[in-house]
Amino acid sequence: MRRVQIEGDIQLGQGYASGGFLANSNVKGMLNGASQQQWFNRNTNMDSWGGGAWSFVHLGCVGAPANTCGSDAAAHSNIASTPVIAEKPYLIEANGKFTLVVPKYETNKKGYKWTGEDEVSFEHVYVASEHDSAATINSKLQQYDHVVLQPGNYNFSEPIRITKDR
Repeated sequence: MRRVQIEGDIQLGQGYASGGFLANSNVKGMLNGASQQQWFNRNTNMDSWGGGAWSFVHLGCVGAPANTCGSDAAAHSNIASTPVIAEKPYLIEANGKFTLVVPKYETNKKGYKWTGEDEVSFEHVYVASEHDSAATINSKLQQYDHVVLQPGNYNFSEPIRITKDR
């Protein structure tokens, strides 16, 4: 899960649970590991942590438990901040129009942040499909600042070339 607001407690598993990811999110309650193992939290705020089996990594999280690696308790590796991060771009829709939201690079990030993003009108975005060749996408990248690849199987005979800084 990315960029979610959870109003209250959340339990990460019931019965057998293995592997998961939560990033750039705010949990206004306890993040309960329950039966979970191999869980990765990145830049998440939580009121507290409870439960869990083993193998938890907390990178740049507020409210995460202390390091417990090598002890008999559930193993938690807690790294205070994320050295360099660029959150993933995402789409929003309002009044029938789509916008590409591009988060900015951040350094030493601790906790979640939902501000400081560039919003790009789709007039400046080329939406490619699996039917496009790399040559087509490369030519569109000369006209547009951004490209979004629709889900599909892309079979290219040449690479996509990013030649602009932006």
